[in-house]
Amino acid sequence: MIMRLIHYSLFTVLFLLLAFLFDYHHTTFYKPQSTHTWRQADCASFSMNYYQYNRSINHPRLHNRLEGDGYMVGEFPGLYYISAQLYKVFGAHEFIPRFLNLLILFIGLMALFKMTFQITNSLFFAYIIPLLLFSAPIITYYGNNYLTDVPSFAFILMGWSSFMSYHKHEKLKSLYIAGLFFMIAGLLKITMLVSVVALGCVFLLEWFGWARFKNQEKIFKHTWHTIGVFAVVVGVVAGWYILGALFNESHHVAYFLSSPKAPWTIDRMDWFTYTIYRVLYFWSGYYFFTLTHYLIIFVATVILLGRKKINSFLYSLVLLTFFGSFMIFQLFYYQFMDHDYYVIPGYMFVIFVLIGGIMILKEHYPHIFSSWILKVATILFLVINIWHAKSSIHDRYNGKLSFKPNTHLYENEFQSYIKGIGIHEHDLVVSVPDISPNSTLYLINRPGFTEWVGISGAPLSESWMREFIKRGAEYLVVHDQNYLNKEAIQSFKENEIGDYKGIKIYDLKNLDR
Repeated sequence: MIMRLIHYSLFTVLFLLLAFLFDYHHTTFYKPQSTHTWRQADCASFSMNYYQYNRSINHPRLHNRLEGDGYMVGEFPGLYYISAQLYKVFGAHEFIPRFLNLLILFIGLMALFKMTFQITNSLFFAYIIPLLLFSAPIITYYGNNYLTDVPSFAFILMGWSSFMSYHKHEKLKSLYIAGLFFMIAGLLKITMLVSVVALGCVFLLEWFGWARFKNQEKIFKHTWHTIGVFAVVVGVVAGWYILGALFNESHHVAYFLSSPKAPWTIDRMDWFTYTIYRVLYFWSGYYFFTLTHYLIIFVATVILLGRKKINSFLYSLVLLTFFGSFMIFQLFYYQFMDHDYYVIPGYMFVIFVLIGGIMILKEHYPHIFSSWILKVATILFLVINIWHAKSSIHDRYNGKLSFKPNTHLYENEFQSYIKGIGIHEHDLVVSVPDISPNSTLYLINRPGFTEWVGISGAPLSESWMREFIKRGAEYLVVHDQNYLNKEAIQSFKENEIGDYKGIKIYDLKNLDR
């Protein structure tokens, strides 16, 4: 018990040191910005609307009012709702959802630490595997962000850790806890259920007597309890997404309409090849350090071709999570063009590959496994990955992938200013330029409209401006001087009522609708 506490404490210290190195003491306080500001703002907008309107969890809402009154839902909004409740205690600060997601990631990495030790019985690699995952640039970046992908993956790690405890000790409590974590992960991101499907395949193969994964014993000795756990996980997750679809339908919303984006759904060869370029070249430097990719490919090849060098359960998990990740890639192919975080479910395959490689060394090459040369090389390898992750964070916030909105929009003085000229919290505004639904509306903290005019991607036009006015838009906020000459807004600049550090504000109420 004391040794376990010592190692958990040391892991916590290492995590905090890396968090400091990754500049989390600054970025945790940032407004939505950089890569995928669009989706970050959606997440932040849900929390802010829960907080301001004091709505129950079953009434998620965004600032954008293009589709109805802003009521819509995607994944289960539990984390957004928790952030809103914390806002009521500590105030509405961006560090709350960012820190909450980071805390969940930390617990997930701690679970991975435990799981790695359970499988390998090596404290050294129990430290290395979770720290290497933490240094994967996508995990590093989204780990203290607004999106729920990394927290969802962290719950998957907790689920696997609990299941491995069940595998070892055969206690039903561990099976139930694993199911709970898998269910939460699936509610937050349905693509994370790749792990549940993989485990379900193992169960079915064992149940029908087609394979044995624990020598001559069964992994799932509590058959009906296991079926019950799978049924609850799948049933609850499926039930939620059905309810979410009905909720969106009742509010005439298509924004979060999830549909396959497989290669065969769009007849555009240029899009097909461009997606390949983005996946294999543009985004690849943000999966891991390049050398790590080659290591993963090499170890995966050794495992898949060397069937007898690894126990059948771990071999099956490598194989099944690979196929599951590949199917996710196929089903959401075109999403990978711009959404790097869609690869996160695939990191479970990487984890099992690395653990499998460790087990091959331990069982077949013990002299290499126990050598100090391997340990020194592994530590140096980890340090290189950590430094690469640090560099990628710089790219996201200050380099080639950086994007920062007009900082004047979220100054406290600006909030006071627009209140002073009569723009109250419930008044609808048109905020331009902004091609996303909620980015600048969230920063201004006013409901309304932007250049985003639906999933069709059509540009803003004068006719759309008049449509916004018909729907209740009362003010036009232009926060980029270059946009003032945009043809779409020329007929709506008759009544300027404000100018805050170059942000022009126009009254739309008395215009011809």
